[in-house]
Amino acid sequence: MRSAQKSESRTSPRSTFLELAERYAAVITEERIHLRPTRVPDHCPIFDALLDAEKEGVLERLRSDLELFNEVKNEGAPLRDSSKLVWRYLSRSKLTPCSDIFDKIEKDDVVSIYDIQQRQVFQNMRFLELVSVTLEQLFCSSWYQYSTRASEIEQSLYETAKSILTGEIKTTIAPPAPEHIAQEIDTEGLVKLRIKVKWASPVFFEGNTFGMLVINRCTRID
Repeated sequence: MRSAQKSESRTSPRSTFLELAERYAAVITEERIHLRPTRVPDHCPIFDALLDAEKEGVLERLRSDLELFNEVKNEGAPLRDSSKLVWRYLSRSKLTPCSDIFDKIEKDDVVSIYDIQQRQVFQNMRFLELVSVTLEQLFCSSWYQYSTRASEIEQSLYETAKSILTGEIKTTIAPPAPEHIAQEIDTEGLVKLRIKVKWASPVFFEGNTFGMLVINRCTRID
């Protein structure tokens, strides 16, 4: 990995992003998940528009995810084993979850982790399987820039997130938002999903709230 990073240092952030996104796409293709790195080959306007610090954050996350995938596969576990993937991510990131959360992850659940700024920093293979975003959209945009849902649902989910991320709630909860429809915006497939947010749970870094782990039941609506 050190030699790969040395090689990357000789290229521009843009070239590095395109290289890492291609590698990420190749890994998930092995899982029968097909997401394009960018909408137009070698063209990444969303990444290009980021500030330098934001670009480095995207590159670091891509590198970290690729290392995570390698570690899990080297341990002989499938990448679709969400509990294993989540645990390895939390361990690598030195994050502490609530003790009950792993008992709540079921085989076909979508699992995501958001940081305190509500940026998605982790998603499992089931998430990737259901969406039609490009990797550029996924890594360089906020989740609400490529999806929408009814305003009352958004408000309910916002209140849940706020209560967890401010430290008001420090345990796993079942959010009150009912099952609802979410629609992708400006994506290749304009996928529509039926979603039930089953559980939301804080994760901690050195005793302080870092973000939250969310478990959803999702199905595509054709």
